[in-house]
Amino acid sequence: MYDAEASSALTESFINDHERIIEPLAKQAALAHWQMQLQGSEENQQASAAAAARIRMVYADRDNWLHLQKIHADTLNNKLLKRQYKLLFTTFKTNQLELQDISQMENLRASLSAKYNQHRAKLNGVECSDNKLDELLANSVDSTERRNAWEASKTVGAVAVGPLLELVRLRNRSAVKLGYRNYYEMALEGQEIEQDELTHLLNELHLGCRPLWERFRTALDENLASRFGIRPKEVMPWHHSNRFFQTVKQPEINLDEVYASTDAVETTRMVFSSMSLPVDDLIQRADLYERPGKCQHAFCLNVDRKGDIRVLCNIVPGERWLTTTLHEVGHAAYDKYINSQLPYLLRRPSHTMTTEAVALFMGRLPTTLSFLQRFSGESKEACEKLARQATRAQLTHQLVFLHWCLVMSHFERELYSNPDQDLNTLWWDLVEHYQRVKRPPNRNQPDWAAKIHFASSPVYYHSYLLGDMMASQITRALVERTSSSVHNLETSPATGEYLRQELFFSGGTMRWDEWVLSATSSPLNAGAFLNDLYSLEAMG
Repeated sequence: MYDAEASSALTESFINDHERIIEPLAKQAALAHWQMQLQGSEENQQASAAAAARIRMVYADRDNWLHLQKIHADTLNNKLLKRQYKLLFTTFKTNQLELQDISQMENLRASLSAKYNQHRAKLNGVECSDNKLDELLANSVDSTERRNAWEASKTVGAVAVGPLLELVRLRNRSAVKLGYRNYYEMALEGQEIEQDELTHLLNELHLGCRPLWERFRTALDENLASRFGIRPKEVMPWHHSNRFFQTVKQPEINLDEVYASTDAVETTRMVFSSMSLPVDDLIQRADLYERPGKCQHAFCLNVDRKGDIRVLCNIVPGERWLTTTLHEVGHAAYDKYINSQLPYLLRRPSHTMTTEAVALFMGRLPTTLSFLQRFSGESKEACEKLARQATRAQLTHQLVFLHWCLVMSHFERELYSNPDQDLNTLWWDLVEHYQRVKRPPNRNQPDWAAKIHFASSPVYYHSYLLGDMMASQITRALVERTSSSVHNLETSPATGEYLRQELFFSGGTMRWDEWVLSATSSPLNAGAFLNDLYSLEAMG
């Protein structure tokens, strides 16, 4: 028989002691990571790796792990204490590694991040940024120029593949030592995701939208063939408007031109203000424009769980970076409006998927009629036409990104299952199967390794896909609960109230599946997302 009061008191004391250790270390690690992303010098790499390793070493402590195993969760007398214990238990369990392994993994991760950040592709001997490559693939009508840009975008893969595979193998060896089959299995357990459930959701999406995808891909190949004066079966990866076919440029609408004079930062500030979710402080701390040596991607970082929340972007005029800025500030707003009175361990989103859902919800807004009317500067009639075209654009984006996520998710599972297999061939097998993109003849390059997420955000990409599903459920629930129109969500304070109270405030007090059920009155499923896709097709 266990004494609930005594067990709870001892557990609370353990957690308080842990917080006093981990909170300053986590802040140091966040600041070091931020500096490395701003300028990936060797000194910054080493500082970031060392700071991250110190955190993992705390969770590798054997004595504390043994202490946690002696606690019986069912004897704890309140929900918040049980949730903190569960999170700590999982984190300690997945970090019971040799200190040498931890240090080596963090050094490799930091070194790889620097390689990706500092690498600049070369076209005709001249260095160019990722933004420049994206521009060429979006706009050039010269197939040779496009092929050169596409191939240049993959050169970072050859630079990264050696240390990346070394990191994958080290992650796997570490996971096996802890009793897992591989790192992928361990990572999913740490995310509180059942692998069978994830596979079911991915298959549900793939099969549910297959007819829609077949119609879309046939039409897209015909359009690309017409544009470049080739036959549909001759369409190659460089004829697509994105180096990974994550998105598609649509000739009937160019939202980059529509939003060319729209200030992404001011627009983002105004949108959140209209929702009664002011983010001026978040924007003031952000680093938003490109420069040499800086990470070319975008992310949000919660430095201290006390309000120091930072966004990094590389804004250039147009729809892409307007959408990205809304997306990243969506992450930041989630962090900002978590209940500040929660214990440190719970002052975080319920899951990476839940914060992705909010960010994706925000990123969808620029395609809506009310957003176009408010921020594009176009006439009412022009906005109505643009909104109809944007409906098709949204469908296209979501369809294309869904199938890109399927490639990433399935590849990463197989990568950790056997990193010694022919990964270059596996990559193109999956690309051809899910994206229907034809592999270049005789190509045997580590094109997969050109994607930074394998190094920096392992076993993460499914979060985007499941987050998109959540975003559709959130939109449906928001309309039902607030009686708002789906067409003017960005101007309604009721939207902000729902987001703040139903999604943000609870922080990490619930598992992600409990959070979804609480926020939307339904378990996570593909229904709302698939319904959105087919509705968009009918509207477009």
